[in-house]
Amino acid sequence: MSPRLLLLALPLVVAALHAPAAGATIFCVHQGATTCPAGTADRDGDLQAALDDAAKASDADIVTIGPGTYEGPFEYLPHYPLHIAGADRDAVTLKAPAGPGDDVLNSGAASVAHLTVQMPIAASWTGIYAEGTAVLSDVAVHRPAGTSYGEVGVLLEGDAQLMNGEITTDIDRDIAVKVSGEGTHDVKESTLRGRFAVQGYPSVNGWTHVTRTRAKSQYGLAFWGTDALVDNSLVETVPGGSGALRSSCAPANDSSVAVDHVTTAGPTNGYSVTVDCDHASRKAGMAIRNSILDNERAWHLQGDAGGAAAVDVTYSLIRGSQLTDLEGASMSHMAHSFTDLDPRFAPGTFRPLGTSPAVDAGEPGPAGSLTDLRGAARLVGSAQDMGAFEFDPADPPPVPAPAEPGDTAPAGEPAPAPAPNDASPETPGGAIGASGAPAVSDADLLAELRRTLARRPRRRGTRYRHRFLVPATLTIRWTTRRHGRRVVIARRKLTHGVGDGVLKTKLRRAARRGKRVRVTGVLAPAGRAKLSVTRRARLR
Repeated sequence: MSPRLLLLALPLVVAALHAPAAGATIFCVHQGATTCPAGTADRDGDLQAALDDAAKASDADIVTIGPGTYEGPFEYLPHYPLHIAGADRDAVTLKAPAGPGDDVLNSGAASVAHLTVQMPIAASWTGIYAEGTAVLSDVAVHRPAGTSYGEVGVLLEGDAQLMNGEITTDIDRDIAVKVSGEGTHDVKESTLRGRFAVQGYPSVNGWTHVTRTRAKSQYGLAFWGTDALVDNSLVETVPGGSGALRSSCAPANDSSVAVDHVTTAGPTNGYSVTVDCDHASRKAGMAIRNSILDNERAWHLQGDAGGAAAVDVTYSLIRGSQLTDLEGASMSHMAHSFTDLDPRFAPGTFRPLGTSPAVDAGEPGPAGSLTDLRGAARLVGSAQDMGAFEFDPADPPPVPAPAEPGDTAPAGEPAPAPAPNDASPETPGGAIGASGAPAVSDADLLAELRRTLARRPRRRGTRYRHRFLVPATLTIRWTTRRHGRRVVIARRKLTHGVGDGVLKTKLRRAARRGKRVRVTGVLAPAGRAKLSVTRRARLR
């Protein structure tokens, strides 16, 4: 669409989506020889003049911005409602000269949509500052690599929100999104890049919600002396950083962070989780569920100087090693979780393959959110999947096709790795080996067996659903101690080809509520050595 058509159509679209209140004005800002539609107040290319005029009255005015680049900085100081709408995020750019630090756009309580902010390289700049009930929607903020530290892409205060944002700042120095003060700060369906993807600062009643967001940074999402919920998000760390998720107390504030359906991943020497508190009588905590922690190290807990730090983990897959330091730190609870397992992501993605131990291994029952990070249905199968992405057999992640015979890699590039085996309705068990049997490793079989036994035992019986990756016999045996001897209270056996098999276990009377039991699963693949997994639990 031409710039002229964009300009002419914009006020009509804005009026339809955000109909001005009685007495409100639509201010039209544009560049070039284009004209504004009838009924709008033409301010030519002077965006600041339009903002100043809108500030003179408390009506819910609208400022439309046509295609072009506008040089600021710009500010709207009143707390009156205002909507600032660009023609298109790729067509409207706001920028400022490299001078003393300021905000490229201080939108105050005004909502902003459909534009890009280009930050200067100079120090002490913020791309967009928003407060009150402002909503930043479909905005982009970019800052090239510089030499100073701590520049901020978006600063949210009050109940300000960021939705569908693309915030790209210097990954070695900047903060993509900073939240501060009281109120609820929402970061939704956004892509963030910076030294910190999100940095939350102390508040008594402040609360931050990060959902369906992709973050790539050195220090991930870090919250000091404030509360937060992070769900259905991917947090990827890069070399040089120390952690993907952080909860730290402040001198006058505790910190509590809830994590649900999050995937963390990163290079060596990084932590998935850091929880620390070194202030007397204060505490920091993190509750993690339905998540995949795929950094080299799982967590670092540190409680010192009278402070307390704790992490609570349920229905999660923890791949890295675990480390707890100093007094006051504790692993308060861990249940229904896997450790030291490969989550088996599709190559080049963080989406699980069908053979991933994270599939159907999360909490049973409805999820807190109806959709995953991609916007696909969250509950597909017998239980929720762990991590940010739900595996759907009808929409599996792409797997690179194996190279054709005679194919060679370009000079200087490694040959493509063979695609991992992935079970699907069309090709059960994945690739076929030379013998005609599915080419599935013992590690795959063990991961599936662990997933089968992941559900908490119940007194009346447990229904196991096992996906056979190769033809095999599955035996599940329940034992408990009685009069000093270990006795078998149930045993079930199932022989099956490739595909799903279901068996239900009924326990004998010796299995009273509260008894400790040992559940052992033995898988005997045809022509291969037996594989065994044991889990312990208390009957309920």
